[in-house]
Amino acid sequence: MHPPISFGDARSVLASDLDGTLVPPERSDERLREVARFGGAVTTGGMGLAYVTGRHLRSAVACIEELGLPWPSALVCDVGTSVYTRSDERYRIDTAYRALMQEAMGDVRAAMLHEALATLEGLRLQPEDSQAEFKVSYFVAAERYAHVLEAVSDALAPVASVTLVASRDPETGHGALDLLPATVSKAYAVDYLARNAGVDDERLIYAGDSGNDLHALLSGRPAIVVGNAHPDLKVQLRDEAASRGIADSVYFADSRYVAGVLEGLEHFGVL
Repeated sequence: MHPPISFGDARSVLASDLDGTLVPPERSDERLREVARFGGAVTTGGMGLAYVTGRHLRSAVACIEELGLPWPSALVCDVGTSVYTRSDERYRIDTAYRALMQEAMGDVRAAMLHEALATLEGLRLQPEDSQAEFKVSYFVAAERYAHVLEAVSDALAPVASVTLVASRDPETGHGALDLLPATVSKAYAVDYLARNAGVDDERLIYAGDSGNDLHALLSGRPAIVVGNAHPDLKVQLRDEAASRGIADSVYFADSRYVAGVLEGLEHFGVL
């Protein structure tokens, strides 16, 4: 039996991406001070916490320990395809969510996807520890990014119904592509957390920096886009938020990484 999802009596809940958002690429004294300030703000502000990451569970836990980030009540890993809840200082798989993933995956298998994409140039399978039960991950060459994504979509269309989640490193331009069960994304997992924990939309704030955060940032809930997000993503978010009539719900922070999250939380009146 998996433990229930609960954020206690928290007045608000932050669901945040890790790498590029709460986890800066460099470990300078300034960045580490920002991480420490974030931890203090969570503690004193009585804020519920969930991390939503592309990392697998062991990697996410190691990252939290390394930086001294506060422990979240829930961990969404593998780009939204796995959910873990904290109980007795351990994280346990949410078996009900795993059943949802099995249903969404249907008859699609990783081998089918590998075969369909085997001949595409500019696409390279990520290492084994980046793969997951319901996620297949590739690297995408920076110079062929848009072309490769279009070619992948065309190649998979007659083979399987999956969600394509693409993101780019704002510093290098290198891309990543995750293939997930149809309709699944980080946003799907965050919706599941909110629904099962009974958290109202206005009380849940999402923070992110990359393409795999796109749907969660456009959910209509309060959202923070940190300053280091890729310029193309910022343009897309502004345009889509405006077209959906939710522009006021998306805050574009000037500050980068953790400082940008803190800036956004202040903007929304949480801190």
